[in-house]
Amino acid sequence: MTVGKMSRRSLLKLMGSSAVALGVAACAAPSPGGAPAGAPAEAGPVTLRLMTWGGTDNTERRNKAVRSVYPELDEQSTVEVVVGGAGDFEVADAVRLALAAGTDIPNIVQFNRTQIAEFAAAQELLALEEAWGPYKDDMYTGAIDLCMYEGSLVCYPYEVKSKVFHYRQDMLDGMGVSTADMKTANDFIAIGKAFHETYPNSYLLNLGPQPAQYWLGELLSAYPDARMADEAGNYLVAEHQAFADTFQFIKDIYDSGLATPIDDWSSDWQQAFADEMICGSLIASWMKFFLPTFAPSQGGLWGTSLWPELAPLADQRYGSEAGGSVLVVPKRSEHLEASTEYLNKMFLDKDGALACYGATGMTPLMESARDTLMEAAANLEKPAGMSDEDWNTQPNVFFGSEYQGIELDSYNYVKVFPYDPSATKEIDILHQWLIKFLANEATLVEALDGAKADMEGQIGNPYLV
Repeated sequence: MTVGKMSRRSLLKLMGSSAVALGVAACAAPSPGGAPAGAPAEAGPVTLRLMTWGGTDNTERRNKAVRSVYPELDEQSTVEVVVGGAGDFEVADAVRLALAAGTDIPNIVQFNRTQIAEFAAAQELLALEEAWGPYKDDMYTGAIDLCMYEGSLVCYPYEVKSKVFHYRQDMLDGMGVSTADMKTANDFIAIGKAFHETYPNSYLLNLGPQPAQYWLGELLSAYPDARMADEAGNYLVAEHQAFADTFQFIKDIYDSGLATPIDDWSSDWQQAFADEMICGSLIASWMKFFLPTFAPSQGGLWGTSLWPELAPLADQRYGSEAGGSVLVVPKRSEHLEASTEYLNKMFLDKDGALACYGATGMTPLMESARDTLMEAAANLEKPAGMSDEDWNTQPNVFFGSEYQGIELDSYNYVKVFPYDPSATKEIDILHQWLIKFLANEATLVEALDGAKADMEGQIGNPYLV
C-alpha cells in the first residue's frame, strides 16, 4: 500500500475544487488482484460498466480524482457510469434481470448493504478476501463489518452510515444540559420535553406519523443478536426484545410531544430546520451533507456526538443506518482483475481515498488517514475563487473542527443488522405495522404479531427466495 503521497496542501486544494459540486448535492477464490484463479490476463484498457442510482456526477468525480493520483489506471481501464434507476431497489432489479439473462452484467455495482444478502447467498458476488489482504488491518471496524457476509468480504465500503446525533449546541447550553445527561431513554425524553418548554417554537427532534424506515434499522442494529428470522426461517419479531424496545421507544417519543410531527424528507422537513423548529436529529453521518444546506445561517451553532446510550435499550451508540452503501463485483461479469484493481485504489488505498474525499467529501475509511483528516479540519483554508456561501456549507466549517474526530470515532461503533435475502420485504412489513402502532390502530403485541404473520404469509422462509 502506497503511503505519504498526499500532502495537506494537496488535500485542501482537492477539497476546495469540488465544494460547489458538494453543495448541489462467495465466492470464487480470487488470485492476487481479485481475478479468479486461472483467469487470463487482460489487455487494457478495458471498459468497466459501473452501475449506480440517481445520477452520474458523484461517481464521475471520484473516477477523475483517483486517476489524478494513479494515472496508470488509464492504461488498465476506462469507466462507463450507468444509472440503474432512481434508487438502490431499482438497481437491484436491473442486476437481477441481467443475471437472469446472463448478458449485460455490469462489472461493478453500487448497492446499499440491505441488498447484499440476496446476491451473496446466491453466490453471485466475487469474494474479495485476497483483494482486501494488504489493506484490511488499516480499515475501521465499521467498514469491515459493512463489507462482510457470512464471514466473507464481498464488498467495498463506499459510505459507512454510522449513527450521529446533531443538535443545537447553543440551545442545550442555554438550558445547562449536555448530551452526557441523556444516558437513558427517560433522560432523553425528559430533556426533549424541557427543550420544547424552554423554546416553545422549537423541538429537539422531528418524528411524524410515517417515520423513515431507517429509524428501525438504526435502533435494531444496536442489538448484537437481533435478526428478523433464524436460519430455519422462523421469524423472531414477536419474540426478540429488540423489536418491542424499538417500537415502544419510537412510540414514546411520538406520544411525548418532544418531537414536531414532521416526517423526514417531507415537503416541510428542510424548511423546519431553517426556521429553527427542528433543532436536533438522531440520524446517520450522511446528514453532514444536508444540514448545512438546510440551515446555512446556523453554522457554528450545531454540536455533534455519538447517539446517547438510551438505556434500557441496547447501547444506542452502536449500530448503523442500513449499514451503508457498498460496491460489489458480480462474479459472472468480465474484467474481474481490472475491476478489483480500480476499486482497491479508490476505496482501500489511502491516497486514492483521500483524493476521492477531496472530490466528493466522502470520508476515507482507513485509520492511517485520520491524522491527515484531523490536520485538514484544524487548518481549513478557503480555496481561491470559492464563494462564502459554498465554503460555509462544508461540514468541517459548518459544524466546526471537532466534527471530524467525532465522525471518525463513530465508525468504530458501527454494527450492521444481519439482513437476510428477504430484507427489503421484511423491513417494509415491519414499517407498515410501526405506522399502525403509532396511530393506535394496534397494540404493541398486535403490531409485532401482525408483522410476524405477514412475513410468514407473504415471504415464507426468507432464506429460500
